[in-house]
Amino acid sequence: MLEAASVAGTEFSSAAVAAALGCPQNEIEACCTRLSRHEQFVSEQGPIAWPDGTVAAGFHFHNVLYREVVYDLLPASRQVQLHRRIAAREELGYGESAGEVATELAHHSNRGNDKNKAIQYLRLAGDRAGGRGAVVEAENHYRCALKLLSELPQTSERDRLELTLEMGLGNVLWRSRSWAHSEASRAYDRLNSRKSLARPPKL
Repeated sequence: MLEAASVAGTEFSSAAVAAALGCPQNEIEACCTRLSRHEQFVSEQGPIAWPDGTVAAGFHFHNVLYREVVYDLLPASRQVQLHRRIAAREELGYGESAGEVATELAHHSNRGNDKNKAIQYLRLAGDRAGGRGAVVEAENHYRCALKLLSELPQTSERDRLELTLEMGLGNVLWRSRSWAHSEASRAYDRLNSRKSLARPPKL
């Protein structure tokens, strides 16, 4: 249980851990509650509600180091498996409201070796952060997405997505700095170049 909890995060819900292990949620809650009452590893921190109606007990590790030690002892293949299960359950639980936990879903998708989904959620997280004026946060999300994208095979779809991400990054750089910023200029130059290539030749 602690292994799955370490994958879920320093703060976690019993629903996420239950999904990772494929066992009933009430068993996870009973186990975590026992540990919490004996002040071992975790403490209870109240219920967590998901948009699909799931209500789960929330817990957190007493110390970040506890979580890191347990996580680091997991074989890499097991980490990937548990991250994927948690991502799938949270996607289902949040549905159309997945943007609310886009950063978390990006993390689990990336650690679950699903780069395409990780990029999708990083882009969404960047768009949402930019929309509320958190330009530094948005910049970080777009940069992480572009880094992951660079690891994928080159295709026309990849090129389109790269341009979209660079435009998002260019927008937040312009808002936080200026049009003269080199990366902002590069993004807009690439967009103009693509538009020129898309135009039919003059007869």
